[in-house]
Amino acid sequence: MYVRLGLVPTIIASSADAAEKVLKTYDHILASRPHHEASQYLAYGQKNMAFAKYGVYWRNMRKLCTLHLLSNRKINSLQSMRKQEVQSGEAKFQLDRTAMDTTASSTEWILTELLRHPQVMKKLQKELQEVVGLEIMVEESNLENLNRRTVATIDFRGRNFQLVPFGSGRRSCPGMQLAATVVRLMVAQLVHCFEWELPNGMQPCDLDIDEKFGLVTCREMPLLAIPTYRLKK
Repeated sequence: MYVRLGLVPTIIASSADAAEKVLKTYDHILASRPHHEASQYLAYGQKNMAFAKYGVYWRNMRKLCTLHLLSNRKINSLQSMRKQEVQSGEAKFQLDRTAMDTTASSTEWILTELLRHPQVMKKLQKELQEVVGLEIMVEESNLENLNRRTVATIDFRGRNFQLVPFGSGRRSCPGMQLAATVVRLMVAQLVHCFEWELPNGMQPCDLDIDEKFGLVTCREMPLLAIPTYRLKK
């Protein structure tokens, strides 16, 4: 689809086939980033991962992130720090979309679907209870012991272009594994530690699932639900 954003001619890849051509077939041509004033001032002269032009500098920065900052080994080595954050006792925090838009949106949509399907919520709580028990919170090591049966036919890692939450090709997100780990742990903690119900007697079938357009697909209205602590104190 061709549109003009002000004076800028723009091509929109609005289908899976078009996305595959942009992100896979011709990604060596389209992997760079155009120069504009916003990235020049906000990204230190286009020096960060998102706005840097494709070339030697970007490849070295990507390699640094992939091998040393966001590798599976590094993520696993920081497991104790994530556990410490979960147990810090922080009663309230902002799920900051500016810093972790895909992670925040994914967590909200997963909870939405669980609230719309209470029987699935109960099944997940039962599985967590059997593995973890009701005396402690979920730890990352517990997640590997859960039922891993896969029913999804679409992979989220960029190989299937119907769903590309982390992008694909050369510019795919290097933090994909960290995001997947954080989402799994966050959802597991929320489901295991709390019983959830909708406010004002709302029924699951009445839950609004309208979407809002953005860099990622978010809920149009924020999810509102009432938690009740369920672990043994």
